[in-house]
Amino acid sequence: MLDRSPAGYPVNVVTCNNHDGAYEAVEYLIRNGHQHIGFAAYDFHLSPEVDRYNGYSNAMTNASLPINKKLLYLDKELDYDVLSGQIQAGEITALFCTNDKRALEVLEQLTSRGIRIPDQISLMGFDDFESSKFAKVALSTVKQHFDVLGYESAKLLLEISEGNSYGNKKVMLPTNLVIRDTVKPI
Repeated sequence: MLDRSPAGYPVNVVTCNNHDGAYEAVEYLIRNGHQHIGFAAYDFHLSPEVDRYNGYSNAMTNASLPINKKLLYLDKELDYDVLSGQIQAGEITALFCTNDKRALEVLEQLTSRGIRIPDQISLMGFDDFESSKFAKVALSTVKQHFDVLGYESAKLLLEISEGNSYGNKKVMLPTNLVIRDTVKPI
């Protein structure tokens, strides 16, 4: 499996360290003074997004910050009117998105409603798509190394096909925090 780890199924997996990447991103937001940090999923039923939620949750808990259920956007459709209202009321100062696709959508939707990023809300994605650095406001994100993911997957597949790999392996690759323009200290 590539970037998926289905629960209860013994399979070989090559993935990035989704938990620690999310943890590092949320910890960075906390270090910049954010305490009211939301979480926006895209496909919350997928294992990488659950791992990223756990990283978010652990970073908040370790900083003794409560997780406000009103700031958890776990559905595929995000209610931007509600989110905009929370931003304007000061209920949320930062949003961690489980992928750059969601983060870029949030950036587009919020700016079209007159919300200024990062002045009114800081935004963090995950993946580091090429387009993320060219967005209206260059997206801060967690970089996963897709080239290394592909290389390690091909290597493991070759080991399996040659009979040199036994059991089920989970290859977990590191991530890097990429800070651009969507995060501002409080």
